Amino acid sequence: MITATSSPDRFGSLLRGLLKKNIPNMVYLALIGFIGIPLPYLLAMFRRWEEKGQWVYENISTADRGGLYVGIAVGTVCLLWLAGSFILALSGVGYMHNRRAVDLYHSLPVTRGQLLLGHVLANFLTVALPMTANTLLTAALAGIRHGMTPDRAAFHLGAIALDLLGWYVTAFAIIVMVYLAATQVGSTFDTFLFSGIFLSALPVLFLTHMVMCQSYLAGWGYEMKWKIFCTLTPVLTMIGSYSAFGQWLYAALAIWLAGGVLLLWAAVRLYQRRPSERAESRCREGIAAGVFRFVATFVGGLGFGVLFGAITGADSKPTELLWMAIFALAVYFFVELILGRGFKGMKRRSIIMGVAMAAVTVVYAGIIFTGGLGFEKRVPAPERLASVTLNYRGRYDSVSLNDAQKLYGYEEDNRITHYSYGGIGTVTLRGPEALKAATALHRLLTESDQNGVSGENYMGRIELEYTFNDGRVMKRVYHAYGGDALLAAYAALEDTPEFQSRTNPLYYWVAEESPYREIDLCDATGFHKTALTETDYDTAALVAALRLDMLAEKAMDYYDQERRTVCYLYLESELDEKYSHQPAEKDFYSSFTVPVGESYTHTLELLREWGLEGYLIPAEWDSMFVTAWGCDVVGTGRVILPLWYGILLSREEAEPLLALADWTYPNTGSDDCLYLSLVRTAADGTKTYGLPMFLPLEEARRQPLLREYMAEQYGEKLSTPETVDAETLEAR
Repeated sequence: MITATSSPDRFGSLLRGLLKKNIPNMVYLALIGFIGIPLPYLLAMFRRWEEKGQWVYENISTADRGGLYVGIAVGTVCLLWLAGSFILALSGVGYMHNRRAVDLYHSLPVTRGQLLLGHVLANFLTVALPMTANTLLTAALAGIRHGMTPDRAAFHLGAIALDLLGWYVTAFAIIVMVYLAATQVGSTFDTFLFSGIFLSALPVLFLTHMVMCQSYLAGWGYEMKWKIFCTLTPVLTMIGSYSAFGQWLYAALAIWLAGGVLLLWAAVRLYQRRPSERAESRCREGIAAGVFRFVATFVGGLGFGVLFGAITGADSKPTELLWMAIFALAVYFFVELILGRGFKGMKRRSIIMGVAMAAVTVVYAGIIFTGGLGFEKRVPAPERLASVTLNYRGRYDSVSLNDAQKLYGYEEDNRITHYSYGGIGTVTLRGPEALKAATALHRLLTESDQNGVSGENYMGRIELEYTFNDGRVMKRVYHAYGGDALLAAYAALEDTPEFQSRTNPLYYWVAEESPYREIDLCDATGFHKTALTETDYDTAALVAALRLDMLAEKAMDYYDQERRTVCYLYLESELDEKYSHQPAEKDFYSSFTVPVGESYTHTLELLREWGLEGYLIPAEWDSMFVTAWGCDVVGTGRVILPLWYGILLSREEAEPLLALADWTYPNTGSDDCLYLSLVRTAADGTKTYGLPMFLPLEEARRQPLLREYMAEQYGEKLSTPETVDAETLEAR
């Protein structure tokens, strides 16, 4: 430090001296950076193979938009920028925590502000220079490779520059946070602890809030947005940009640049007032200690309170609040014990602060427990809405609607041979009648029991996303439990013309455009089947009749347990085959099954005209297979085979269950029924399984023959039943 004393350029001399001292660290970072960043690209850029006498270079796949980071390089660059900035900053502030070193540094002819700024800049350059050199070297390699094969290697200078700028900003913010913590504590360990608190406080508080809302607010449907989460700490900002690049990155970098400058100013001011005697002292006061106290009290009080309430079986909100208050105070005083290495130096204001922090924790929990300031009961007025999107398609939920935009191609021999599509599981409604029905359903959901654990009367997971006229968005998610009133609300929504137009696959059907050239017909048991092809029957006329009957049937009539299925029609769409070999021109429905009820007069009349009365009468059967957990029952209308372990009842035992079972799915739930499949045994003992019927759990529990099976499958210890393959099941 002689140069710093003798030179008139004191700050420059200080900086040069610090950089000279950090040369070994620069060399080390440059070497590790070369192995982790340019070297993987260098190894990948000349990979090739020979094809038809010509050398073909491999595609270079990179994690960043600039086209630099191959393989482990993206992990290496994140590790070196983040860990390098943090560790070097910790080593740079070491002099503050040694009494002899701090006396020496404070005796130099530089101001406190110059001393701190010099260390910050030296640490930043120690990380930035070698990392920039390796980045530019990799960029040169990427430019050469892109010039060799532009279609097989990416190279974008603008993205590379933005990437470097992002790392400069985040490294600067991390270093400043370490120095801000160092100005308030007396040891390197405390600096490590409190700078870690600074870097993680916002993400931890955000996660705690999300967990509390998801656990206690009925209807909470807001998921943690990765982009917002990555903006809360500079540690995650650039990592998030590699997985979700977007305009948010510019805002995040601007926030951390401005925040870093502000924190640097605060660190300088605090350092100017920092007594040299603080070196090797215990930390009890300051911003760092205050943030640590609050985060620990808030998170610890909520976490331990909820956990202890669950262990003790406390099921009342006041009791949980009491435990949260107790644990918040306990955590606060435990933190005081750690910070002060005892309670001797604790002052009266510390006790008042602890009570205040515990009170904040309890008030927050009380707000969540009491509905989040009206969050749980908030239902928008229909006239204020532009649209509502629901993950509910009613009786047509089992009909796959393929999204032409979600196209997946499968390659063989360097060409696409097969296409598949993502499904559309939501419906968006905009008309006044549909919006009124949706909000009426929502209002009923806010009044029903959302904490039920029984599968009975379970209507399924319902999501609503409202878009207001002013562009605002409101989301709600419910696990809906209810009886006839809730089912009626669902039915009212289904019966609106707009809902039908967006979910019924035959709503806009036109005969000359019909994709249903073949329709399979089977009786209600599933044993008696035949194919109705376009060459033998007028399938267009059958689809037209079916369309009239489907549109005329009200939802409550469809879900009525008295509804009797006469037969099943399986509409086989030729679009499934067509669009598996070429991209779809628009969204399209797949093949699907229709349970034809007694009210389907047009359809039944046409089938009788064609002499198919035999398929309208149930076939003979001799036993019944009872299956729980019927989510995996295959229900195409052609082959029905229960895939879960069940029990086999004789016809005499099964007959009483038929009057209680339903031939159509009774409501919108997924686990509130046992599945009954009729069985026919051939002379050689081979068993054939028919179509499923549905027996509500409340009815099944009353049957003596099923009580033991119900206790086994739906007892206190819910375990997934054993899966049985088709051959084993048929052998039984």
